[in-house]
Amino acid sequence: MQSICRNATPEDYEHVLSINRESLPGVALLERDYFEVLIKICEHFRVIEVDSVVAGYIFAMNQDASYDAEEFQWFGHHLSENFLYIDQVAIGQEWRNNGFGRVLYKNLEEHAAKRSASILCPILSSSNLQ
Repeated sequence: MQSICRNATPEDYEHVLSINRESLPGVALLERDYFEVLIKICEHFRVIEVDSVVAGYIFAMNQDASYDAEEFQWFGHHLSENFLYIDQVAIGQEWRNNGFGRVLYKNLEEHAAKRSASILCPILSSSNLQ
């Protein structure tokens, strides 16, 4: 199996939406209109391609994104350093348990280091926001 992590392109969008639907309830459902908004505001939107097939995705926003999600807003109010907020990570069912999620996270860490984002913020549940 040969894998590459690369920037997502419009040709990948239907694959990403399909992976999103099969990954419920582990991720929030991406309706097409909402997905198009996220694409515009995210800083880091990458896919992992395995044997020429999109197997997973990750997207993250920086601290300056105009994003109204409760968790993102919480980090914006509580952190003074540059950060990247990880909004979604998902791997297609047939590709799970092969380490591809780790590859996506490692790629995000490398991106964060290049832009001096000292904190990667995971998704939190509302009950953790106090």
